[in-house]
Amino acid sequence: MPLLRERNREVTAVALLDWRPAYLRTDAADTSLLLSLLGTGTLLDYLCGQSCVAEAGTLTVVPNFQWNAGYVEAVRAIAPQRS
Repeated sequence: MPLLRERNREVTAVALLDWRPAYLRTDAADTSLLLSLLGTGTLLDYLCGQSCVAEAGTLTVVPNFQWNAGYVEAVRAIAPQRS
């Protein structure tokens, strides 16, 4: 019976929309609102923790700006891909 329950389990997907407000826009900065500091971590770190509590199966970060490799590395360092 446990297998039947597992198959019927709902999977939650979380999509986080990220943006870079004017006060964070610089040529050298690989930052955004989700990568902004919040206490001892970042906003993204906090939201990842909350998505784990909610047992989210998928977490997707969607930036609305031109991102670069530094941004991708920063996001992956905080929110590594989960299976």
